[in-house]
Amino acid sequence: MFSYLGEKKVLEAFQSECLDISKEVFWIPVEISETYYKKVYNPSLNKDLALIQYTSGSTQSPKGVMLTNRNILFNLLQQGQKFGYQKGDVGVSWLPLSHDMGLMGAALMAIGAGGKCVLLPPETFLKDPANWLRAISKYGATLSGGPAFAYQMCLNINEDTIDDLDLSTWDQAFIGSESINQKVLEQFQVKFSKYGFKNLAFCPCYGLAEATLLVSAKERNSLPLFVKASREKLSEGCIVETKNLEDQRNIVSSGNLIDKTQAIIIDSDMRICADKECGTIYLNGPSIFSGYCGRFSKTMESLNYKGKSYISTGDKGFFINQNIYIIGRKDNEINVNGAQLDPEDIVFSVNEVEGELSQRKCAVFQKIGHLDSIVFVFGSANLEKSVFTNIFRNVKNILCRKFKFSNGEIIAVSNAGIIRTPSGKVSMKKTQQHLEDGSVNILFRKEFFCHDNSGFHIVKMKTYERSPK
Repeated sequence: MFSYLGEKKVLEAFQSECLDISKEVFWIPVEISETYYKKVYNPSLNKDLALIQYTSGSTQSPKGVMLTNRNILFNLLQQGQKFGYQKGDVGVSWLPLSHDMGLMGAALMAIGAGGKCVLLPPETFLKDPANWLRAISKYGATLSGGPAFAYQMCLNINEDTIDDLDLSTWDQAFIGSESINQKVLEQFQVKFSKYGFKNLAFCPCYGLAEATLLVSAKERNSLPLFVKASREKLSEGCIVETKNLEDQRNIVSSGNLIDKTQAIIIDSDMRICADKECGTIYLNGPSIFSGYCGRFSKTMESLNYKGKSYISTGDKGFFINQNIYIIGRKDNEINVNGAQLDPEDIVFSVNEVEGELSQRKCAVFQKIGHLDSIVFVFGSANLEKSVFTNIFRNVKNILCRKFKFSNGEIIAVSNAGIIRTPSGKVSMKKTQQHLEDGSVNILFRKEFFCHDNSGFHIVKMKTYERSPK
């Protein structure tokens, strides 16, 4: 038996999702817990369920990940070793405790290591990303980090507001949760090196709720690794380095796997991939969860390999010399004319020519019923027609020239039209659903064809004053 503690209205929602195990649970509303309940759940054994941690829901509905004491304690130990925790380390985190990176990587890690971690409300960062850096400076933090979009948001900080910033103590800046843009790392280092930030501090890592948190990370005090892969060859499942800028995709390594954790890469033919071959990542190890709760309890995808059970992460990647590289989510993959493309690669390429179109503001997906057509959506506020026209021209050029799309749509929506998870990641699927059901405030919309005499042909343009009915 175990207990759920929370507000009554929240517990009622959870109970409806966990019918299979509802009879084995004490549902304890905080409003009456002290008066009516005397039983206490004490998960003292390694195999005992310690908590249910929810996935971000970036590609599917959030799922309850059941974690045991063993899962949590082992992963915390590995975080300490992989990140090189030392006596005197100080952390700063604005990440929500409902997210695995905030709970496992900040709060519980500080408790487990007996260290200090300063917790900021998430809205403090979202209101002004400079607040994060000010806290690092104020408390002399050595360890702090977040999703990739957090570093990109910092690039817009007005330097007049951070004159006295000191980032010299920050020597472990972990970055993960979503695909990492090499250009953003370079721009961040350039912008904040004058405040003492060091390139050595970057710590690209990979993790997921189903693995408690950490799966791999770069070693402390070592430089990040990158590979310049041919986009054409990558779409065929293999990694070939190239100097051709038009065909080049820069991919950041997420370091080595934590101890006692094995990963295999499986291609679309269910074949085990060798080094420099790309596929879906499957994991086995002491941090891997025991299953999902409620209606998702039977949805865990796994396979047996050499007598061990490996769970599917849904992430695509490859290995080079024991370093793992993450390229995107399998569920978000775009298949056009036999080529497999990742929305992250498209957004990063667009961001190089349109700096305001960041990872946190864009969604890319295939147009339903049109296998060769792409939809590129970006969020904006108070966008003028002339500005959209310029953005359209630049984005269309990237989609046609670099990615060989024959036609598609480029759509500007209000910022609320880009649907994000509670942890801030863009949900491609939900953004697409909201766009199709008419619940999104569309600002401008243009269709294009790439194969025309002028190289620039607007087929249709619509301007919307408000959300379409």
